[in-house]
Amino acid sequence: MTSETSKNVDSLELWRALNAQAESSDRMAVDIGLFVLRICLTVNGGGLIALIALYPSITGKNEVENMLAWSGGWLLAGLIIAILSAASAYFYQSSVTASIWRRQYKAYPDGGKIPYAWSGKARCILAVLMIGFTFGSIVAFCIATVPLLSAF
Repeated sequence: MTSETSKNVDSLELWRALNAQAESSDRMAVDIGLFVLRICLTVNGGGLIALIALYPSITGKNEVENMLAWSGGWLLAGLIIAILSAASAYFYQSSVTASIWRRQYKAYPDGGKIPYAWSGKARCILAVLMIGFTFGSIVAFCIATVPLLSAF
């Protein structure tokens, strides 16, 4: 095997490794977004559905009705925050994937345009938003359920 052939084989193996990493990162973007969305939506949405089911049995009790409406508002806020969390998780992982694809395009130029990749600061901000929204959704759930548990 000549030196040129050896370089081509090594180059091909490196390209395959980078491609596998980029494709794995693409799958991870979807998995992270869906995981966060499922957990936070299930918790807050389930609580909201439980409140709707409970409402007819407590009609006429003003204090509990007011608490129910207040808790429902917090659960709805938790749902909205969960959606924001899933969106920021998706964009964060997508930015990581874009940087992997960019690195691959730079290593193996084919004459095409190098894809745009987000800066490191933008990725850090997205990561902080993702974590903050996730915890915010959980906090909204806790704020909504603690008074309900003490009411009964």
